[in-house]
Amino acid sequence: MCHQQSPKRAFTLIELLVVIAIIGVLVGLLLPAVQQAREAARRSSCVNKLKQLQLAVMNYESVNQRLPSQGRSHEMYAIHQSSNGSHRWGWTVLILPFAEQANLHSALISRITSTASFRPWIGHATTNTELPDLHCPSDPNTSRFTNGTTRARTSYRANRGDIFMDSTHANIRGPFVTGYSGTQTNWNANTNIKRQSVTIAKITDGTSNTISLGEVRIADLSHSTRNGGYTLTSGINGNTNPGVCAALVGANGDYTGNAPTNLGPSPGMRSFDSDEGFTSFFTAAPPNYPRCANSHEGWNCNPASSYHPGGAVVAMVDGSTRFLNDNIDARPTATRSGGIGRKGASQGGVIGRLGSIAGGEVVSGF
Repeated sequence: MCHQQSPKRAFTLIELLVVIAIIGVLVGLLLPAVQQAREAARRSSCVNKLKQLQLAVMNYESVNQRLPSQGRSHEMYAIHQSSNGSHRWGWTVLILPFAEQANLHSALISRITSTASFRPWIGHATTNTELPDLHCPSDPNTSRFTNGTTRARTSYRANRGDIFMDSTHANIRGPFVTGYSGTQTNWNANTNIKRQSVTIAKITDGTSNTISLGEVRIADLSHSTRNGGYTLTSGINGNTNPGVCAALVGANGDYTGNAPTNLGPSPGMRSFDSDEGFTSFFTAAPPNYPRCANSHEGWNCNPASSYHPGGAVVAMVDGSTRFLNDNIDARPTATRSGGIGRKGASQGGVIGRLGSIAGGEVVSGF
């Protein structure tokens, strides 16, 4: 007796499309969550790195009774007292022994001592050494081989205060100052030299209310305000308000000024160079505000910035960290006065107050 076989059940084309559509919806729902989780992990790592760097800064302070200088440091002056040979070595060099990098520090000091012409921008095993502790995981341009070979890079910078002043100026209002002030001629001749540094006692606004370190996007030669871009313009100086940089942004969010053409002298490209674009930032504008310069090394507005949505992470002098929102009060278009000294109220709103060491203002609710 023959038995009739039942026909095999198969998916119809419509059912298959429905299944694919459901899978697509699920992936669409899960992917943002995965990306958010990854960014949260990267931001957590960034926060931890800033904490560790600030701990190294404070360990340096415990030994030397002063915060590290940002350029023309007392240590480098002791090596080359009668020359300007080592004036551009920044705070990152000084804290290396306190950040588990004593061997690299010794190698750098040995090279600096034996070679008077050695500078932070010269290629060498020391200046090419990439330190992961100086790299924010959210920044895609931390490797020195990205977009061309340069010196080792850094995402983290020293706060020079709420008013832009160049590296030779004595009135820097942040916790990282030029160790020896005066013109290069005077500095070389060892005349009219003012040995200066910031001690904890000078931070009268309080160590928990004063920004020490912050993150800044490493340059990528783009014109994008959303990535590592910046623009060059002319006719600006430290007293020009940061609004001139915002005026150079077009409707599409890209800079309309002159694009940078050389990564070498661009932001974050030299992890040991004290010049403003490389290892410093200013609190004259809110995080991720447009940045511009009148030359690659002559900055007008170089604020904190990051690839974290909505703001950037900073470390306070006491070692605590804060996430500063892009919308924090900053008054970037307010008129700047070059006559303001180390002390005195900030002209830069809440973030300006957080960036100065002795403004005499109470900061809360940021």
